[in-house]
Parts: sequence; structure tokens; C-alpha cells
Amino acid sequence: MNNDQNLQHLALCRLEYSIDQVNYWLGQQGMAYFVFDEYFPATQDPNRPIYLCCFAQNDEGGYFNAYNPDLLAPYPGQVLMQAGPLKLTGSVVSVDQMLSILPPGSNNNYLLFTPVVDPHGQIYYSIQPFYRTATGDVLGSGSINTNPSPPATSMVASEME
Repeated sequence: MNNDQNLQHLALCRLEYSIDQVNYWLGQQGMAYFVFDEYFPATQDPNRPIYLCCFAQNDEGGYFNAYNPDLLAPYPGQVLMQAGPLKLTGSVVSVDQMLSILPPGSNNNYLLFTPVVDPHGQIYYSIQPFYRTATGDVLGSGSINTNPSPPATSMVASEME
């Protein structure tokens, strides 16, 4: 017997984010972190899809786009269906981490975000660059993982005295 047959599930979609938009934020003076938060779109999809939105955080702890985050678009194909309990928390990627998968002169034009659920029910994303062509998508080399927060500590802006 399937014990979770009556549990509600969420659809954790693979998502894509334009490298042009990433580069736009990287060009902002004081850019420090990409903060990815869960986003539930207006939808009639009974699978309850969960997307991401991105906030660009500066080195003073403020946001360049606090009221207008970038919305990541669904990428066709695999969807991770998960029943609770799940921790829908934000994830953090530093500028240095982001730059590590965006080598100069690369043809990659998107980042692919693939959801992963850790043993504690916390969702994070594996990020890999890819290049969209007329004949299909070509995955680039290298990948990074978002740092779920909490327990991520990279966003602590001040020290307690």
C-alpha cells in the first residue's frame, strides 16, 4: 500500500535563467549575491508548480530589485514531484560562484536550475550553463549548487556585539 497516496504534492520544475540577465546584475556596482526564492505562479495546473524568482543583493544587504524580482522560466521536461514535508526556503549564490560557471568567451546563453531535495527536506538547485541552438540545447561544462538559507550564513550583514 502506498502510504503517501493521499498527500499533496508539489511540482518542482527545472528552470532556466538568461545569462544576459545574470550579466546585467554582475555589472551593477556592489553586486554581492543572487538570492533565489520560491515562486508560485498564477496557474490552473493541479500539480502546483513551484518556480524561482531572483533578487539581486548588494554588498550592503539591500536589493537592486526588491519589488521586481526576475522570474525564472520553466524548462521543458523533467519535473520533480515531491510530497511534504518540504522546506521552501531561499537559496544563495555568491557573485564568485556565479562567475565560476560563466567563463569568458563562452557561448552559453542560459543557466539550467535542477531541483534537488536533501535528506532534511530542504530544496536547493544544481545550476549548469547551456547553449540553446536551433537543433536543441547543449549543456556546458561545470556546475554549482545553490546554498539553501537557512543554514546558509553568507547573507549575514552585521556582527553581533
